[in-house]
Amino acid sequence: MTTAGRILRNDDAPLQSVAECVGYRSEFAFNRAFKREFGVSPGAYRRRGAASRDRRSQDRSA
Repeated sequence: MTTAGRILRNDDAPLQSVAECVGYRSEFAFNRAFKREFGVSPGAYRRRGAASRDRRSQDRSA
């Protein structure tokens, strides 16, 4: 799941591709396992990562 988290934060690959990359054949099963591990859905995790990247880039440009 750590690998999945890294992919979600750094890549905009579809969730099905991320699921397959980390060994899940079903996006649904991946979604449930990811949420059990991180407490949020993969999509929410990705959005949080994008938001923090945006804040960091704004801080650097100021």
